[in-house]
Amino acid sequence: MEEIFEYYDLRIEKRKHECTWYGITCLDGRIITGIDLSSKKLQGLVSPKFSQLPQLKHLRLSDNELGGWIPTQYGILSNLETLILSEKFVSFLVRFMHLRQINVK
Repeated sequence: MEEIFEYYDLRIEKRKHECTWYGITCLDGRIITGIDLSSKKLQGLVSPKFSQLPQLKHLRLSDNELGGWIPTQYGILSNLETLILSEKFVSFLVRFMHLRQINVK
């Protein structure tokens, strides 16, 4: 799981189960369904490894210094309903037509 959150500060959190981390929402305390890391001063590119979370429903990464392309691997996240990113992202959103909410701030 650490490789998915490679830009997340794991110094303290790595001793705990991911479902107890700040900004992580889980089903039954073990299946990650939501990630909200908005306004956390994150920088760089978003890892395509988030696509390894098949039950992910909500991904909120707005108001950070993240940019680039939305990883194409996110297209396989059939449960993803909400994707909120910063305006620095560039991508064809056709892959994400199943989403209930796409928001670029």
